[in-house]
Amino acid sequence: MFIIFGLGPKHKVEARGQFVCPKCSIKTKYNVKSSRQYFRLFFIPIFPTGKKNESIVECQTCNRTYYTDILENNNYYLDGSPFKKDDYDIEVETESNETHAIKNCPNCQTKIRLQKGKVGTVICPNCQRRIYTSTQ
Repeated sequence: MFIIFGLGPKHKVEARGQFVCPKCSIKTKYNVKSSRQYFRLFFIPIFPTGKKNESIVECQTCNRTYYTDILENNNYYLDGSPFKKDDYDIEVETESNETHAIKNCPNCQTKIRLQKGKVGTVICPNCQRRIYTSTQ
């Protein structure tokens, strides 16, 4: 009987959109991906063994990868309209303590409890909308 095991990455797509790729010089689709090492048994990821790696932006045309700062002022929705960060900035309410902050979803105004000192995308539990936010 053979048992095949080992370590390998598992990739997760966190966001999608359009941007102007520096290599392609055209507006094209991208995926924001993160990866994490998993213990694998028969090539199936079983449990994580390492920390989550930094997210990267992958161009869907040339498959080149970039750091996420490439999306600053270079981000479009999938329909091609420009992404405005101000549309998703969420104001911190007075309800906060040393470890968490309460923010409102800009779409449905649901209160979301977030850990302080984090930057990234969260999903509203009520309307399922992805929200880019910072609690620093």
